[in-house]
Amino acid sequence: MPNEALELLCTMGLAGVMRELREALEAEIGRPIAVRLGPTAALARDIAAGTPFDVAVLTAQAVEGFTAQGVLAAESRTDLARSRVGATVTPGLPVPDISTVAAFAQALRVAKRVCYTLNGASGKHFARLLPKLGLAEEVGAKALVIDGLVAERVVRGEADFGIQQVSEIRAVPESVLVGPIPAELNVETVFSAGLAAATRDAGAARALLAALAGPALRAVALEKGLEAP
Repeated sequence: MPNEALELLCTMGLAGVMRELREALEAEIGRPIAVRLGPTAALARDIAAGTPFDVAVLTAQAVEGFTAQGVLAAESRTDLARSRVGATVTPGLPVPDISTVAAFAQALRVAKRVCYTLNGASGKHFARLLPKLGLAEEVGAKALVIDGLVAERVVRGEADFGIQQVSEIRAVPESVLVGPIPAELNVETVFSAGLAAATRDAGAARALLAALAGPALRAVALEKGLEAP
């Protein structure tokens, strides 16, 4: 199956990295790669439903879960990068102070519309934060909850303030990264790759797994706002 594309499922946290590196990865392993991007939760549902794939890049927690179920090959987990949750604003608007919990809460109050994700790890974390900040009702009334890249909607002006992984914000070329949300409110997400136990070409899939863990991905990941695992 030398010309058949390997199926790579990839979380949106590494969307920018995969868009930039796919051709280089294909050249390194000598095979075409079909990349399917999506929030980890959505990809996990597809995997659970039996969607065929060769390699999956998900949150470390999801990789561990599928490994325990035997869906991913034992001991194939490969940590690729870490990310934190950040904020973005529409280009041309004043960049708010979000350096403290109080300043971040005020930025949410004055925003006209706040965008975050329904299925992404960052969106779920943000939704849990809102009641703790006393802003569940206020932000909920002006929220734009989506799947996909929040910064795309913010750049277009559909919302003026957005929350997502720093790497996902930086995956949108025209986005304005305000910075990570305060450390007291933030959460670190580790993105890991795993080999499908049912892959039809274990050799090529393992080569892709090794390429993902290589220096090229690490360098691009750092440019995109990710950190070493």
